[in-house]
Amino acid sequence: MSKAAGKTLFLFPGLDAVLDAEKIRRWLDVPSVRQTLESASESLSEATGREHSLVDLFAEMRRPQDVDEDLIHIGLIAIQYAIALESEKRVIPDILTGCSHGDLGRMAFAGCLPLWDTIRMAWASAQLRTRCVPGVNASARSVSGRLTTEQLDWLRKQDVVVSQWTHHHATAAGSLETIRDLRERAIRHGLKMHILLRVPVHSPLMRPVVDEALRISQQFHLEPPRYPIFSSVYVRRIGDVTELKQEAVDASLSEIRWMETLTRLIEEEGVRRIVCIGPSSTLANWIMDDDDIKGVEVIDAWDLCRTQARPAGSLPSRPDASPSA
Repeated sequence: MSKAAGKTLFLFPGLDAVLDAEKIRRWLDVPSVRQTLESASESLSEATGREHSLVDLFAEMRRPQDVDEDLIHIGLIAIQYAIALESEKRVIPDILTGCSHGDLGRMAFAGCLPLWDTIRMAWASAQLRTRCVPGVNASARSVSGRLTTEQLDWLRKQDVVVSQWTHHHATAAGSLETIRDLRERAIRHGLKMHILLRVPVHSPLMRPVVDEALRISQQFHLEPPRYPIFSSVYVRRIGDVTELKQEAVDASLSEIRWMETLTRLIEEEGVRRIVCIGPSSTLANWIMDDDDIKGVEVIDAWDLCRTQARPAGSLPSRPDASPSA
């Protein structure tokens, strides 16, 4: 797409950003990214009492579904934070948004919560998932390509929470029993489904986890963001610290309104350039493949940063105190 005047958006994707292992590994050669992952690994090791290497995690990963989900979540926060800092050296964003898990990388980069605290809070929350009803988050696609209104209407009438990501991709979150039954019936409606996450994120089934996570979060102090934030949960700007906390709660319990968010960012916020923080370019590709999106330049952060980056001398120092999560 050709460059157009307007605002620049830094987009922090969700777990679709770890779908392409090869595109993740290329970032390991950027000194500041590798340094951030190494420092985050130390913080994670202190939090868990076990040795972890996020660099090795990404270097050895072939398929994300074969790797510990909790570690993937932590690794995504750290690598997105580092990539965003590298991208900021080249382009200053006007506004930030995140999709699902990308909200955590967005929060750390925006300065709302230090990266190390974000990791501790995310790890503590991840260990609580056994408290919710056994459930999953599953993808839903039409066998004919584009999702129809009828298919989406039928899906939303089931006992699940539906988030639509593109005209071709949606997710449904619900109990394990419900999703199993739904997968069989979906075939008759021209839908194919497969499990993405073995936790019902973006559904009310997460309530026990969220309540305990809120208690744990009281030890962390949030700051107002240094860049404007546009919420894909509320489809509007948020900036108040209380609202940021509530968004984290609601993001776990309700749908992500990504397509509405993208439309409003373009039509009302005047976004004309989207830098997809990645680390892989799945969501960027989805946006570029959408014929309904016109006049917007979509940039993979790798294309912005692939020239040899200056070693970052301004990475935040990791606190010496052991995490309490």
